[in-house]
Amino acid sequence: MILYILLLVLDWPMYGNDLCNTHEQEGKGAMTSATVKWSYNTGGSGQLESAPTLADINNDGYLEIIGLVHLQKKAYTLDHTGSLLWSYSMGGYLLLSCATADIDGDSYDEVIIGSWDNKVYVVNHDGSFLWSYVTGGRAFSPTVVDIDGDSQYEIIVGSNDNKVYAINHDGSLLWSYVSGGVAHVPAVADIDGDGQYEIIIGGDKVYALNHDGSLLWSYAAGGTALSAVVADIDGDSFYEIVFGSYDGNVYALSHGGTFLWSYAIGNVGDERQIPAVADIDKDGYKEVVFGSYNMSTGKLYAINYDGTLCWSFDILGGVHCAPAIADVDGDGWHEILSPKITSAGTSELYCLNHDGTICWTITLQRDIHDVAIGDIDCDSCLEIVVGTYDDNYIYVIDDPLNTSGCTPMSIEENKQFKTMSLEFKAIGKEIYLFTPKAIQVDINIYDVCGRLQQTIYKGVLSKGGHTFISNIQSSGVYFATLQSRNFKQSLKLIRF
Repeated sequence: MILYILLLVLDWPMYGNDLCNTHEQEGKGAMTSATVKWSYNTGGSGQLESAPTLADINNDGYLEIIGLVHLQKKAYTLDHTGSLLWSYSMGGYLLLSCATADIDGDSYDEVIIGSWDNKVYVVNHDGSFLWSYVTGGRAFSPTVVDIDGDSQYEIIVGSNDNKVYAINHDGSLLWSYVSGGVAHVPAVADIDGDGQYEIIIGGDKVYALNHDGSLLWSYAAGGTALSAVVADIDGDSFYEIVFGSYDGNVYALSHGGTFLWSYAIGNVGDERQIPAVADIDKDGYKEVVFGSYNMSTGKLYAINYDGTLCWSFDILGGVHCAPAIADVDGDGWHEILSPKITSAGTSELYCLNHDGTICWTITLQRDIHDVAIGDIDCDSCLEIVVGTYDDNYIYVIDDPLNTSGCTPMSIEENKQFKTMSLEFKAIGKEIYLFTPKAIQVDINIYDVCGRLQQTIYKGVLSKGGHTFISNIQSSGVYFATLQSRNFKQSLKLIRF
């Protein structure tokens, strides 16, 4: 007999957590207050200026933490207890986040890193070199997706040579697009409903590129456009594009690239206003959350789907990265996590309630950068992972009681899963998946302690029905997890 319910897999495998750069995490934590669970010192000068990446790259059933240390030109990979697994040195500075995916089809995730030595590096799960690709300028944070539907991953990355690159899984060039300037991280989504992914990336304009690298549309704001978020903020079943600009405004565009609204915060030339997007107040619409960078008068803003102010919070310090959003205290509402830095040299991580009031703060070394959220130790509760600029530490933050079991096994079905018309079910000892289009997935079986029992499939599946055989023989409760970049879904398997 086999029963099934739904389960979340709570990793943070790339910048912004997903292809759309939403900076939103599912699941729950128990952090009504916060403490440092453990920390790791990378030593020397360094500057951790990017969000750590959280992914199970070695298939041990736990999330590894990958931090890029800017001035050391080095990637550190830690296990869930804070022990160093490996480090890898590159030839250039490392300002932004890395991504993880099984590039070569060996059933292990590789680590993909953009470096300022004009290279994109692909490193194996054990820290050994796989390949690198030379760009014409500094390479920023990569995104990994099957952009052309060939059942293989491609790497999408921007560079300050004003190009967007699509690189094949073997390190060869698929295509490049010449823009007027590229900044930060691409977002990927099917914004025009043609069944193919588009790429949205900021620079001198916001560019929407087709899957083959041709231009779909572009939009010029009043200044350089930063990393965009793609989300249906107004509930009309079409994607909108939200981004900050050096002209001191946050913009929302339609899926066709037309202007919807802008919100002015007045900090012209402020390069820090990168938004996060989620429905924080449960009104059925998504709010846009971002900060302003002023070392004494900075604020956090939550903007409604129509561009009006939901609330603002006087954080009285600089907000220099995108917030992260999740229910970290387990109250059923999203909280907003944002670092604050002041001219006095202090740095705090703020956790705000959905209505903009303070939930808690924690003081760390100066200065805290982008936040990642995930269940690194498989206790079904969220932890927070951050890096710091001055003391070169990676911190894991949890509740003081180290609570477990926060995220219930039975949860609401993932909306993106429904939208894609996927079918995922168990039939005897077989697992069946139907997908209406080619899709990149990981299918694994875990026991109730979160230990990996079998990797069913890891890679890109063609459209249609697929049947997989489980080799689990022992009786007990297991979870078959289906994970893609846009959704996470699972079956509970009971073997008799």
